[in-house]
Amino acid sequence: MTVVPLKKKKESAAIDVNSILKGARKAETASKSKVPVIETTQEVKELAAEVRKLKDEVDSSTTLYEAKSADLVSAVTPLWEKLCLTGYQSSLKVPTPEGTLVGVTFSSNWIKISPDREETISGIVGEKYERYFNAVNVIKVKGDLSNERLTDLIKRVGPEDFGEFFEVESQIKPTDAFKVERFSLPQDVQDRLRDEAGVRPYKPSIKVR
Repeated sequence: MTVVPLKKKKESAAIDVNSILKGARKAETASKSKVPVIETTQEVKELAAEVRKLKDEVDSSTTLYEAKSADLVSAVTPLWEKLCLTGYQSSLKVPTPEGTLVGVTFSSNWIKISPDREETISGIVGEKYERYFNAVNVIKVKGDLSNERLTDLIKRVGPEDFGEFFEVESQIKPTDAFKVERFSLPQDVQDRLRDEAGVRPYKPSIKVR
Protein backbone atom coordinates (compact mmCIF):
# COMPACT_ATOMS: atom_id res chain seq x y z
CA MET A 1 0.00 0.00 0.00
CA THR A 2 1.43 3.29 -1.09
CA VAL A 3 1.05 6.23 1.26
CA VAL A 4 0.64 9.60 -0.49
CA PRO A 5 1.74 12.47 1.72
CA LEU A 6 -0.76 15.31 2.04
CA LYS A 7 0.43 18.68 0.92
CA LYS A 8 0.44 21.33 3.61
CA LYS A 9 -1.94 24.12 2.82
CA LYS A 10 -0.33 27.49 2.32
CA GLU A 11 -1.28 30.10 4.88
CA SER A 12 -3.72 32.60 3.47
CA ALA A 13 -2.42 36.11 2.95
CA ALA A 14 -3.88 38.85 5.13
CA ILE A 15 -7.16 40.09 3.71
CA ASP A 16 -7.19 43.71 2.59
CA VAL A 17 -10.82 44.56 3.17
CA ASN A 18 -10.57 47.99 1.59
CA SER A 19 -9.18 46.53 -1.65
CA ILE A 20 -11.95 43.94 -1.78
CA LEU A 21 -14.63 46.55 -1.24
CA LYS A 22 -13.04 48.84 -3.79
CA GLY A 23 -13.13 46.09 -6.38
CA ALA A 24 -16.77 45.36 -5.66
CA ARG A 25 -17.94 48.93 -5.90
CA LYS A 26 -20.32 49.83 -8.66
CA ALA A 27 -18.58 51.88 -11.30
CA GLU A 28 -19.66 55.48 -11.22
CA THR A 29 -21.09 56.86 -14.40
CA ALA A 30 -21.40 60.49 -15.27
CA SER A 31 -24.85 61.65 -14.31
CA LYS A 32 -26.94 63.11 -17.05
CA SER A 33 -29.35 65.95 -16.48
CA LYS A 34 -32.95 64.77 -16.41
CA VAL A 35 -34.24 68.22 -17.33
CA PRO A 36 -35.55 67.99 -20.89
CA VAL A 37 -34.27 70.30 -23.64
CA ILE A 38 -37.25 71.42 -25.67
CA GLU A 39 -37.57 71.99 -29.38
CA THR A 40 -38.74 75.54 -30.00
CA THR A 41 -38.88 78.36 -32.54
CA GLN A 42 -35.98 80.59 -33.53
CA GLU A 43 -37.77 83.54 -31.90
CA VAL A 44 -37.87 81.80 -28.51
CA LYS A 45 -34.21 80.78 -28.85
CA GLU A 46 -33.23 84.39 -29.52
CA LEU A 47 -35.28 85.50 -26.50
CA ALA A 48 -33.46 82.94 -24.34
CA ALA A 49 -30.12 84.22 -25.65
CA GLU A 50 -31.15 87.78 -24.76
CA VAL A 51 -32.08 86.68 -21.23
CA ARG A 52 -28.67 85.01 -20.82
CA LYS A 53 -26.91 88.15 -22.05
CA LEU A 54 -28.88 90.38 -19.68
CA LYS A 55 -28.13 88.03 -16.76
CA ASP A 56 -24.41 88.23 -17.54
CA GLU A 57 -24.64 92.03 -17.69
CA VAL A 58 -26.52 92.13 -14.37
CA ASP A 59 -23.90 89.92 -12.71
CA SER A 60 -21.12 92.11 -14.07
CA SER A 61 -22.92 95.28 -12.96
CA THR A 62 -23.55 93.80 -9.49
CA THR A 63 -19.86 93.04 -9.05
CA LEU A 64 -18.93 96.56 -10.17
CA TYR A 65 -21.63 98.08 -7.92
CA GLU A 66 -20.31 96.21 -4.88
CA ALA A 67 -16.73 97.27 -5.61
CA LYS A 68 -17.65 100.94 -6.10
CA SER A 69 -19.86 100.86 -2.99
CA ALA A 70 -16.90 99.59 -0.96
CA ASP A 71 -14.76 102.41 -2.38
CA LEU A 72 -17.41 104.97 -1.41
CA VAL A 73 -17.66 103.58 2.12
CA SER A 74 -13.88 103.75 2.51
CA ALA A 75 -13.87 107.34 1.25
CA VAL A 76 -16.58 108.65 3.60
CA THR A 77 -15.77 106.61 6.72
CA PRO A 78 -13.13 109.09 8.04
CA LEU A 79 -15.66 111.92 7.59
CA TRP A 80 -18.32 109.88 9.39
CA GLU A 81 -15.99 109.09 12.30
CA LYS A 82 -15.10 112.79 12.65
CA LEU A 83 -18.81 113.68 12.57
CA CYS A 84 -19.53 111.14 15.33
CA LEU A 85 -17.08 112.87 17.67
CA THR A 86 -19.71 115.56 18.17
CA GLY A 87 -22.69 113.15 18.31
CA TYR A 88 -23.33 109.68 16.98
CA GLN A 89 -24.89 109.42 13.53
CA SER A 90 -25.84 106.07 12.04
CA SER A 91 -26.28 107.39 8.50
CA LEU A 92 -25.15 110.13 6.18
CA LYS A 93 -25.94 111.29 2.65
CA VAL A 94 -23.41 111.88 -0.11
CA PRO A 95 -24.38 114.36 -2.84
CA THR A 96 -23.67 113.63 -6.52
CA PRO A 97 -22.75 116.23 -9.17
CA GLU A 98 -26.30 115.97 -10.50
CA GLY A 99 -27.76 116.92 -7.11
CA THR A 100 -29.07 113.47 -6.20
CA LEU A 101 -28.11 111.72 -2.97
CA VAL A 102 -26.53 108.39 -2.07
CA GLY A 103 -27.20 107.21 1.48
CA VAL A 104 -24.62 105.32 3.54
CA THR A 105 -25.80 103.54 6.72
CA PHE A 106 -23.28 102.30 9.26
CA SER A 107 -24.46 99.22 11.14
CA SER A 108 -25.01 99.35 14.90
CA ASN A 109 -24.88 95.55 15.04
CA TRP A 110 -21.63 93.85 15.92
CA ILE A 111 -19.98 90.67 14.71
CA LYS A 112 -20.21 88.05 17.46
CA ILE A 113 -17.40 88.32 20.01
CA SER A 114 -16.39 85.15 21.83
CA PRO A 115 -16.24 85.29 25.66
CA ASP A 116 -12.67 84.01 25.26
CA ARG A 117 -11.78 87.55 24.15
CA GLU A 118 -12.70 89.10 27.51
CA GLU A 119 -9.13 89.18 28.81
CA THR A 120 -7.82 90.64 25.54
CA ILE A 121 -10.46 93.37 25.45
CA SER A 122 -10.01 94.16 29.15
CA GLY A 123 -6.27 94.50 28.60
CA ILE A 124 -6.92 97.07 25.86
CA VAL A 125 -9.64 99.28 27.40
CA GLY A 126 -8.72 98.75 31.06
CA GLU A 127 -11.17 100.12 33.62
CA LYS A 128 -13.66 101.08 30.90
CA TYR A 129 -14.41 97.43 30.13
CA GLU A 130 -17.67 97.30 32.12
CA ARG A 131 -18.80 100.58 30.55
CA TYR A 132 -18.12 99.45 27.01
CA PHE A 133 -18.94 95.73 27.06
CA ASN A 134 -21.53 93.34 28.49
CA ALA A 135 -21.54 89.56 28.81
CA VAL A 136 -24.67 88.25 27.07
CA ASN A 137 -26.01 84.70 27.35
CA VAL A 138 -28.51 83.29 24.86
CA ILE A 139 -30.28 80.22 26.21
CA LYS A 140 -32.00 77.81 23.82
CA VAL A 141 -34.27 74.88 24.56
CA LYS A 142 -33.05 71.66 22.95
CA GLY A 143 -35.66 70.34 20.55
CA ASP A 144 -39.43 70.91 20.71
CA LEU A 145 -41.17 70.76 24.06
CA SER A 146 -44.48 68.94 24.41
CA ASN A 147 -46.80 69.98 27.23
CA GLU A 148 -45.65 66.91 29.14
CA ARG A 149 -41.97 67.82 28.82
CA LEU A 150 -42.68 71.45 29.62
CA THR A 151 -44.42 70.42 32.84
CA ASP A 152 -41.51 68.16 33.66
CA LEU A 153 -39.08 71.01 32.97
CA ILE A 154 -40.89 73.35 35.34
CA LYS A 155 -40.76 70.72 38.07
CA ARG A 156 -37.17 69.66 37.60
CA VAL A 157 -35.08 72.68 36.57
CA GLY A 158 -32.13 73.12 38.86
CA PRO A 159 -28.33 73.40 38.54
CA GLU A 160 -27.88 69.65 38.15
CA ASP A 161 -30.50 69.38 35.37
CA PHE A 162 -29.87 72.62 33.47
CA GLY A 163 -27.67 71.13 30.76
CA GLU A 164 -30.23 68.42 29.98
CA PHE A 165 -32.79 70.93 28.80
CA PHE A 166 -30.86 73.97 27.68
CA GLU A 167 -27.88 74.98 25.62
CA VAL A 168 -26.19 78.30 26.28
CA GLU A 169 -24.48 80.56 23.76
CA SER A 170 -22.32 83.23 25.39
CA GLN A 171 -20.86 86.33 23.79
CA ILE A 172 -19.49 89.73 24.65
CA LYS A 173 -21.57 92.61 23.34
CA PRO A 174 -20.52 96.27 23.01
CA THR A 175 -22.69 98.75 24.92
CA ASP A 176 -24.40 101.86 23.56
CA ALA A 177 -21.75 103.88 25.40
CA PHE A 178 -19.03 102.16 23.37
CA LYS A 179 -20.95 102.74 20.13
CA VAL A 180 -20.96 106.47 20.80
CA GLU A 181 -17.58 106.96 22.51
CA ARG A 182 -15.34 104.64 20.49
CA PHE A 183 -14.46 107.43 18.07
CA SER A 184 -12.80 109.42 20.86
CA LEU A 185 -10.59 106.50 21.91
CA PRO A 186 -6.91 106.68 20.87
CA GLN A 187 -6.39 105.32 17.35
CA ASP A 188 -4.12 102.51 18.58
CA VAL A 189 -6.85 101.38 20.99
CA GLN A 190 -9.41 101.34 18.18
CA ASP A 191 -7.00 99.38 15.98
CA ARG A 192 -6.24 96.81 18.68
CA LEU A 193 -9.91 96.28 19.49
CA ARG A 194 -10.59 95.62 15.80
CA ASP A 195 -7.50 93.53 14.98
CA GLU A 196 -6.70 91.73 18.24
CA ALA A 197 -10.09 91.41 19.91
CA GLY A 198 -12.35 91.15 16.85
CA VAL A 199 -14.58 94.08 17.87
CA ARG A 200 -16.11 94.95 14.50
CA PRO A 201 -19.52 96.17 13.37
CA TYR A 202 -21.20 94.70 10.33
CA LYS A 203 -20.45 96.30 6.98
CA PRO A 204 -22.20 99.58 6.11
CA SER A 205 -24.97 99.54 3.53
CA ILE A 206 -25.57 101.79 0.52
CA LYS A 207 -28.92 103.25 -0.53
CA VAL A 208 -29.36 105.10 -3.79
CA ARG A 209 -32.23 107.55 -3.63
